[in-house]
Amino acid sequence: MGKKNSSSHVFVKFTCPNCLKQEIKRTAHEREIGAKYECKECRFTGPN
Repeated sequence: MGKKNSSSHVFVKFTCPNCLKQEIKRTAHEREIGAKYECKECRFTGPN
């Protein structure tokens, strides 16, 4: 599930749970602090 990009930041990527069309990427830090994300396709926001 976790991957590293070229700058060694751990992140996860998943499909929008609402529309299942857009891939969303979040860093481990964003997940830890509960930072909001928004799907560019359907404007769904999370985490709930």
